[in-house]
Amino acid sequence: MQRPASTKQKISRGCFMAQGLYLKANGELPCWDDVGEKKILRTLDFDALKEGREPNIINSAELTSIRRSFAEGRYPHADLCSRCAVNQAGLPVSSTRISTLEVLHVEPSYLCHLSCPQCVPQKLRKSLKKPPYHLPADGYDAFLGQIKREGIEEIKLVIFEGRGDPLNNAQMSDLIKITKEHYPSAHTCITTHGSFPFKDWIAESELDVLRVSCDGAYPESYERYRIGGKLDRVLEFMRQSKSSTRERDLPLYVEWKYILFEWNDSDEELAHAGRLADEMGVQLRFCRTHSPGRSQRFLKAADLRAVLPRLAPRASLDLTFQLKDEEDFALVDAVRDEQIRSLVAAATTALAKGDQAEAKRSLHGAFALDPGLADQTEWTSVDAAILAAQAAAEQIALPTTASGLAGLASTLSHHAAVARLLERYLALLPRADDRVVVRREILMRQALIAEEEDLPHEADRLLMQLVGGVSEPETLFDRAATVISNPGILSGLANIALKRGLLFEAATLFEKYAAVAPQAPDVARVLDCARDIRFSLGFVGTIESEPRKDTADAPEPLPTMVVIDALEPTPAAAVASQPAPTREAAVALPPPAAPAAPAAPAAPAAPAAEQIALPNTAALLAGLASALSLHAAMGALLERCLALVPGTSEADGLRQEILMQKALVAEQARRFGDAPHGEAAGRRP
Repeated sequence: MQRPASTKQKISRGCFMAQGLYLKANGELPCWDDVGEKKILRTLDFDALKEGREPNIINSAELTSIRRSFAEGRYPHADLCSRCAVNQAGLPVSSTRISTLEVLHVEPSYLCHLSCPQCVPQKLRKSLKKPPYHLPADGYDAFLGQIKREGIEEIKLVIFEGRGDPLNNAQMSDLIKITKEHYPSAHTCITTHGSFPFKDWIAESELDVLRVSCDGAYPESYERYRIGGKLDRVLEFMRQSKSSTRERDLPLYVEWKYILFEWNDSDEELAHAGRLADEMGVQLRFCRTHSPGRSQRFLKAADLRAVLPRLAPRASLDLTFQLKDEEDFALVDAVRDEQIRSLVAAATTALAKGDQAEAKRSLHGAFALDPGLADQTEWTSVDAAILAAQAAAEQIALPTTASGLAGLASTLSHHAAVARLLERYLALLPRADDRVVVRREILMRQALIAEEEDLPHEADRLLMQLVGGVSEPETLFDRAATVISNPGILSGLANIALKRGLLFEAATLFEKYAAVAPQAPDVARVLDCARDIRFSLGFVGTIESEPRKDTADAPEPLPTMVVIDALEPTPAAAVASQPAPTREAAVALPPPAAPAAPAAPAAPAAPAAEQIALPNTAALLAGLASALSLHAAMGALLERCLALVPGTSEADGLRQEILMQKALVAEQARRFGDAPHGEAAGRRP
């Protein structure tokens, strides 16, 4: 975070205390939980609260002074604020009166049976604080009732954590229930070390997020920091928490928070943590820290981002407050953002596995978390959900929702939805760091739409704007292969080239995709597709070198019905659903024999059609057979396409084309005798 160089420099944002509160288990209201915890603004009397005798809290002199100071651009406590981790972590302050708490931080318990190095030792706790050590439920109820009467209409986020572990409070389930009774829309989160037996109330309560701090995937590294804890107990706690919510069809989001230290950051351990998280069905979140012993491998977020796709592709990143900058603090909705991101990712994974029910369940959860989509849940399929989001894009409240759903729409080839959702993302975050990339992605989607609607001139106009430096469409794809490095745009361009029959350009763009995204899960299959195309190109060259009897018969463009259906919109969406081919299985057309009437070249690939492994290969070769009017070969290859991709949206059209080719073969046999592959059969009647 860029903090003022001196306490005299004017500041532009408040801290969490300007729009929030921190309530300790014993009634203390400290100035948040970093260095400000040394400054106790006030101590509430729970008996006075219950009897209605407690003075005003929200508009007390202490809190009003904090808001006034930030509104005037100065620190309220100069000696503490410049050293505080949440300094300027809040929103800009313009008034001393508030009606919304962005964050309510609640410490349910001061006690903990672990002795983590950066926390209060377990044996010293009771000697450092006076009771009560557990927040009383009736006192908390009275507290929320009073701040509501004082004008707090909404609390966005309630975080249950503190110096002790929340689950040490036997009334923890009541605290969640009381929160929802007073503020039903409040998002609730518990942070625990998880060294407890699982209890049913955890899954059955209205808790939104259960965050479990578990810093290691092996016992020896975990116990080095979580002194007194047992890894197997924590893993079982997470496993039961998640399985119980699934059994009850409840929306609790379980997150594994893994702080990175020098002793738990090896590739082997991070990958093992990723596998454990996948097996349990929880969201793994690696956290960089400022604390002693912090990981030296991952001092920068970019270092961690570089290895996660390989080691733990479904994990996310976080960092402690002391490492955050202004962008990390931009929204207090960060907890909800992460939950939405994870739910959309889970829906995408479930969809790839063919589990529509799980995909819909995850999407319902994501929709419910965004205020703009909470009432858009009357859909019955993932496709319908994407169309509903597209129609309600203007109502989406969180950028994470818009970008996450755009990614899911991309895998389903809903180009219009992708473009609309990305436009909403930019409307919500006009200064987003990735805004240039997003605008280019929108242009790519608009070009794909134009191509689908058979508007090549409009597609060319959009693509030339996207690629830049092109005045003629003829040079568009060559330049794109040179200057474009975004994998998604490269794959979109490759598919348009493929649809237009520009095989060389398509292969070049797919190869460029593999070069710029070598870690992509589909890269091997994309390279297989590119090699198949180049293999076919070699055969085309052989055909063109052969003398033709009737040069007036120009070959027709390659049909694109299966090629595009199989590959669009990106190699990831296309190739991932196909069986991994071997080079031997990728059968292509053999060179034809020299024409001589009435004998003819053998039918290309038809006898080996059943061996073809990729629908793209069969479709490309069917196109070549069409160009040569080899009807029997084309029919056999299209039948193979249909066998490989039986659920294609163009299945009816394929069947009609196959019937047509068979009719042409029969007509040729009638006219020229039983020689469907003869010279006469190689030309249209």
